[in-house]
Formats: sequence, C-alpha cells, structure tokens
Amino acid sequence: RAQIMLEVMDFLDEICGDKAILGCGVPLAPAFGKVEYCRIGPDIGKGWEMGSGKMMNMRERISTKNAIENVICRRHLHDQVFKNDPDVFMLRDDKCKLDEHQKHTLFLINHVFGGLTFTSDDISEYDEETMDLYKSVFPHHEKEILNVKQEDGIYEVRFLMLKSEYLLATNFTDDKQKYSLPGGKYYYRQRGFVPGRTNLELEPFQSHVFL
Repeated sequence: RAQIMLEVMDFLDEICGDKAILGCGVPLAPAFGKVEYCRIGPDIGKGWEMGSGKMMNMRERISTKNAIENVICRRHLHDQVFKNDPDVFMLRDDKCKLDEHQKHTLFLINHVFGGLTFTSDDISEYDEETMDLYKSVFPHHEKEILNVKQEDGIYEVRFLMLKSEYLLATNFTDDKQKYSLPGGKYYYRQRGFVPGRTNLELEPFQSHVFL
C-alpha cells in the first residue's frame, strides 16, 4: 500500500507539471516534496470537541482542539517539505458552536502557523467588528516561529513577522488560568504597553498576542 501511495503521488506530480497542488487527507510522508501545500491535521468541528470521537480516543477525529494541536505540533514540516495547510477557521455565529475565545484562538493559530488559510464563512454576513478582525491579517506576511513552550495547558509562542517579535499566549484548558509574561516590555492593542512579569488571567481557550 505504501508503494502504491508513493506511485500515485509521483503520477500526480508528473501530470500537474508546474501547477500548485493542495494535498488534503493524504498520508503525509508520501506527499513530502510532491505537493506545494498539504493539510496536516483533521477537520475542525462546529464545536470544540466531538464527544464520541474523543471518548473512543480517535486520533483523526473531527475536533477543533485536535486540529489546532496538529497545526502547532507539525509546524516543523512547514517550508521544509510543503507549506502547511490547517483546516478552515470560522468567525461566524450561524451554525457554529464555538465561543468567541475559541473562534479567536483558531483564527490566530491558523494565521501564525499556517502557510495557507481558508474560511468556510460567508464573509458578506460579518458585522463591522468581525470584518475588521478578518481584514487584520491582510496582506499575508510570513512568520518565523522562534520558540514554542507548553506548560499547564498554556502554549507560549514567540514568532517574528516583518522583523518584529511577537508573543502569543493561549490557554488550552477548560479552566481560567494565570499567566505571567516573561521579562521585557510588551504592547497589547487592548491595554497599551504592559511591563514584563505582569500576571494575566486567561479565560478558557482565550488567546492574546503581544508585540
């Protein structure tokens, strides 16, 4: 089966010539160097978790939480063998069970770690605030991931964009968590300048980005 999969990928690469290929649901290793973009995790869900799949510990279950963790943990593949493609993000309210923190975290993680991003929303239905958030990622700029730490369910991500360094803090737990900024000086859009060592409270699944 592995040999057949490799031959299929060689065949697709050959017939597509110089056209870009997006692999979706393809085994990752056979896609190395054969596609320009590749999905590196499962489908997100309309909610944070799909109960039955989680209870059965299905690794490739439909799960927004699982999809986000795949995006973070397979970051090393990006720009090495293809550009990483996370699943879609959703900012809409209709037919979506994600709360505001979950939607915002999904949006941020996809744009920090992803090389290609999609939404399944009809953006013409966005209100002004949601549209401003959506437009904030244009034009797309490449990010360089400097460091990722995970402790007590909080991810701390340092990345470079346009020669400026940013810090992303994400609470990946069901509980409110305290988070202490590392030493330094930070700027946060909602609060202005924030000194290092400041203690913050992160709501469940909430994320903040600091310059």
